[in-house]
Amino acid sequence: MRFSAITSEKELRRAFGEATKFAKMFAIDHLDRHCKTLLQHSPFGFLAYEGTDGRVHSLATGGAVGYAKASSQRTLELALGDAESAQLRTTPPAPGSAIGTLFFNPGRGETLRINGRLRSFPDIGHGGNLSIDVHESLLHCAKAFLRSNFWHRGPNPGRKDRERFASSTLELSTLDHPAVARFLPHARMALVSSVRPGAAGDVSPKGEPGPVACMLDPMTLAIPERPGNRRLDTFRNLLVQPRVALDLLIPNASTVMSIRGTASISADPRLQKRFAFRAKDALGALVVTVEWLQLRESAVFTAANMWSEDVQRMSAGLPTMGQVVSDHIKLHKDRSLKGRLIKRLTNARNVDHETAKDYRKNLY
Repeated sequence: MRFSAITSEKELRRAFGEATKFAKMFAIDHLDRHCKTLLQHSPFGFLAYEGTDGRVHSLATGGAVGYAKASSQRTLELALGDAESAQLRTTPPAPGSAIGTLFFNPGRGETLRINGRLRSFPDIGHGGNLSIDVHESLLHCAKAFLRSNFWHRGPNPGRKDRERFASSTLELSTLDHPAVARFLPHARMALVSSVRPGAAGDVSPKGEPGPVACMLDPMTLAIPERPGNRRLDTFRNLLVQPRVALDLLIPNASTVMSIRGTASISADPRLQKRFAFRAKDALGALVVTVEWLQLRESAVFTAANMWSEDVQRMSAGLPTMGQVVSDHIKLHKDRSLKGRLIKRLTNARNVDHETAKDYRKNLY
């Protein structure tokens, strides 16, 4: 079945709206004290990059708190283990590739996004540091994690199904496989990696209370688009470079489904109705044509142990959305009259209050 695709910025704004100046001012061009604190407490993240093969790749990073650090306000350093280094040797990043990163703080819905450009990566066999020149940092809202109830530590549905394929790595070129059929119903989180060559990289979380991705046919997946901050970074990247990488996650499980392919953006009414929830249509969907698929047990995911009560306890006391956003707005370089007014009127308490209200009323 074919669905109408969005092919221009004008169509994108018409279908999904545009971020307010307030939302645009969430992002700053360096790493401030809040970014450094969130990085210090993060044991896990994802990285998007363009490979020398011209494809977009994703890389799970971390395994322990402290692997990511701000070596300066403009430089992010990631300590890589053997598994990450092996992937970079197999599918190396293009020199100077745009980079997108997303960092998890277990138990917390908001995620830290840091985007920039590759400075260097280790040309060695085991481990080393990957260095990124930072162009942008912001705190991403918690809606994807709230929809998916991602940090719930209770019993996991489908455990027996997961155990049937988690013991080995499986590579495929189609969705038409029993292991995929067992995995997809339990995957409630998707990380969408995109790169606009010479411009920007991005990792964006998508979460659902049920399956986050729906198989339309043996070669095609669709992921619904719900209300968010309307920055639409991923969609803008895809209008220029349709190649995409997906990582589908099951809460409290270490098996990951990674996908590479091409994507289109659709606001087709049939998709809006198909993904309706609580009597609200979806805004649209990301439609992905699969070229490569891998099911594997992630050593990094296992090592991070993110559903441990002790690990999640470390996120207590981290700066709130309001604290981060209000300080980022004050640090933003916008000097327009409206920008100065926003800076004057914004404070952490009000941002936290409005954010909580938005989470209650505009989740779907």
